[in-house]
Formats: sequence, structure tokens, C-alpha cells
Amino acid sequence: MNPLSTHLPPNPYIVGIPIKKPEDFFGREEVFSAIADNLSQDVQLTLLYGQRRIGKSSVLTLIPKKISSDKFIFIAFDFQTVERLSNAEILCRIAREILEKLEALGYLPDEHLLLEHLAENIIGDYTIFGREFLPEVYRQIVDKKIDFLWVEF
Repeated sequence: MNPLSTHLPPNPYIVGIPIKKPEDFFGREEVFSAIADNLSQDVQLTLLYGQRRIGKSSVLTLIPKKISSDKFIFIAFDFQTVERLSNAEILCRIAREILEKLEALGYLPDEHLLLEHLAENIIGDYTIFGREFLPEVYRQIVDKKIDFLWVEF
């Protein structure tokens, strides 16, 4: 046994699934600050890239917890789960994620049949997503913006 190993502090970095609790995540405050600045300045796209296993997914998972969401609704989506689907099927799944999030946050009326109908019809015509579905979503959320947190895009 190495005598030094008993005197080293535990490694705060966790390898494996994304970290979901802010108190378990160390460092990267400059990354969260840059993302918050981009959001406040209406930057259309922020790309987080880097080598494998350095915490990109953890950063994306923690954005809603570390950045004030009074102006934003964060929608997470992992493209690893849809790699074999068509574009229309992927957009339909993204629409479903949006509906689930809006419902959980209380932004949808009890009867939101129009949005359900539009989400289902994306399979037949993927242009419905941008042309009809998203505009209707923005009518429901009024003063908020949707921020997509896409993993493995």
C-alpha cells in the first residue's frame, strides 16, 4: 500500500452518468457564467464541445439548476436515443418533450388538444414543427423563451 494514498483527499470528479445535483459538481463556474451571458444576450446557439468524459452532459444537466429560469424553459433532449429515427420522428419526440415540460410547469390548459394534434402530425409533415407547433407553444408561454439542451447532437 502506498503511504501517500491515505493522505490524499477524495477525488471530487465523478465518472459515469451525468451529475444531477449542483453540490456534487465542482468547478466550471466560468462555463455557467458564459452560458448565462449568452442567454441574456439572446445568442441563438451556444455549442459546448470537448473531449469525451470531461463533463459536458453534466453541465447541460445542471444548466436549469445553476442559471435562473425566470425567462427560460429548458428542454433537455438526448440524441443518442433517436439515432435510427427519421427527422420527422425526432421532431415529434422533441415536441413531446416540450409538451411534457410545459404540462409539468403548468403552462398548458387542461385541454391542450391543438398542441397534441400538431405534435402527432409532425410525423406526416415535419414542417409543422417550426411552422405551427412552435408558434403555438410560444403563444402559451407568452414571455418565456425555450432553451434546448441537446446532448450528442
